[in-house]
Amino acid sequence: MSTSALAGSGSVIDVYAIVNQLMTIEQRPVAAAKKRVSSVDVSISAMSRLKGLVDKVGSSAKALEDQIMLSGRSVSSSDSALLRATVSNSASASPGTFAVKNTVLAKSQRTAFPSFASNAPLSGTFTLQNVSNDFAGQSVVAGTSYRVVTLGSSTLAQWQASFTQVGGAELTAIPGVGDTIEARGASTLTGGGSIVPSVVTIALTGATGTLEGLRDAFNSRADLSGKISASIVNTGQDVDTVSVAATGRYRVASAGNSTLAQWQQYFTQVGGGALISIPQVGDTVEAAAPGTLQGGGTVSAATSTVASGKTYQVADPGSTTLAVWQASFTQVDGAELSAIPNVGDVLVAKTSGSITGSASFFPQDKYIFALSAAKTGSTATFTAVGTAGSGLVVNPLLGQASANATAEVNGLAVASKSNSFTEAIPGVSFDILKADVSVAGATASITDNRATLKDRLKSFAADLTALNQGLSTLTKPGSKDEQAGPLAGNSGITGLRLAISSAYSSGFTITGASGAGNAYRWADLGLEVNRDGSVTIRQSDLDKAIDGITMGYGAAREIGREMLGGFTSTVRTALDSFRGAAGTIQGSLGVLQTNRSRLSTNVSELESKVERTRKSLFAKYAALDAKLAGLSQVSANVRSSLGRLSG
Repeated sequence: MSTSALAGSGSVIDVYAIVNQLMTIEQRPVAAAKKRVSSVDVSISAMSRLKGLVDKVGSSAKALEDQIMLSGRSVSSSDSALLRATVSNSASASPGTFAVKNTVLAKSQRTAFPSFASNAPLSGTFTLQNVSNDFAGQSVVAGTSYRVVTLGSSTLAQWQASFTQVGGAELTAIPGVGDTIEARGASTLTGGGSIVPSVVTIALTGATGTLEGLRDAFNSRADLSGKISASIVNTGQDVDTVSVAATGRYRVASAGNSTLAQWQQYFTQVGGGALISIPQVGDTVEAAAPGTLQGGGTVSAATSTVASGKTYQVADPGSTTLAVWQASFTQVDGAELSAIPNVGDVLVAKTSGSITGSASFFPQDKYIFALSAAKTGSTATFTAVGTAGSGLVVNPLLGQASANATAEVNGLAVASKSNSFTEAIPGVSFDILKADVSVAGATASITDNRATLKDRLKSFAADLTALNQGLSTLTKPGSKDEQAGPLAGNSGITGLRLAISSAYSSGFTITGASGAGNAYRWADLGLEVNRDGSVTIRQSDLDKAIDGITMGYGAAREIGREMLGGFTSTVRTALDSFRGAAGTIQGSLGVLQTNRSRLSTNVSELESKVERTRKSLFAKYAALDAKLAGLSQVSANVRSSLGRLSG
């Protein structure tokens, strides 16, 4: 025998070679068990692939019957810069086209108080009142009375926490809508009730005695936040108007498109001479007759009333004496006047009131105090006034009245508080994005989901093709030249193929009110199953069936319209029994996975047994080798002794 690879001398057999040869026989059951595991793995992979194919067809069939999709509507605008539309209620929206014309945007109220220096001193009080219910909220500011707008579910305790009766007495019952109550302190009304300030009064003194102070005090109120805001606007020009009094001087603010005749109708040159050309911006003219200047030109009226600290340009010195000038004005740098000023001189008023002597002035201050509403609509209104002498006098020409948005929808006039219209077109909301009085306007086109239904039918056909062809591959019989499919001969899969074929042949049935009970074949929609299992669609037949009228059932039928009302197919119901956690495919997968687990355990046990056998054989043959080595040494010793004797 050959020498063993064991370490040490005296080895006479190859223990490793002998053990490895013997273990080849012992490994055969392990190899067979692993082969069975691999076979099961192939079946699990095939079944998982089949499960995915079945799930996809089932999902496609379910998507076809999705009632939300079938009943859905979509809307598009022919001019996205003018009109933006969305479907708000598919059940109410009917397919059609709606013409939207003559759009006018909603307006929010803006009240303007000209004309001030940037931070002019004020006096008296400023009052906000007659605030409409559009500005209702829950924030409460101490020292303010409120009008109840809604009660919500606010309890008596919640009302009592924020309010008292007018005069300070405790509320003994939940107030009624329209009642006036007083704020207990700064708080927030809880429970859903809402209120609106009845009167807001701001004293124009101290920190709030300037234009900026008034603005900040107004904007700091929690009950007006996000509803009505105050701002100081730099107009960049004198306050202008189109209204002309019977007498007085005016400075031209803009020429507009007013013609010479229109200017001549209301004005002359200073001194009475007729205008011989259209005046320029900054020119001074005199009123010839009262009225309204047409054509877009505007003027700034001279006044004989001034306010302390404000800047004025002399329009006409009149007969005012130097003493009156000196008592009422200084030069811009503060120096005393030494002579009666000339037309065009700029002065600063020392006092407030009417200047005697027929002098007149153009206000030079270009700042406007403005209140602006956050909400639009004709009912979103308020009133703001300053006490006499405060300088806060409303100029309606510089403000803006609140107004509803208006439009014509298919010739009918409609209005909305905002630029969003929610009831003008059933089931559709639209926003107008700009004013437009063109003949064209914009159109809102409402369509049903026939196009989506077609797309989903195509997906259904593609997924059914994949399933049919996948089944053919997975279940094909074997031959001497070709290996059988991994699921060949599986009776459960044979049942699946028969179920799909039968369900497809049964077509689908209308469940909606229109055509309820009518049954159709998939071929009526242009679907065709080919010999290779593929499902193709004849597009012309599909378009005709979904978009038009189909003949051949004893009467003309609108299959597309009927399907949009709802339908059910036996393909979906048949596949449902094979799908999901309780489906037969998942059940088969479960059996295969359990079997694989058992086989894997068997492999592990066999491998452990083989390892024990290997160790046992190695020990036995190693011991035998040791004994043989010992005998070999004895034999060698005997031969050595005999050799010495013979010598």
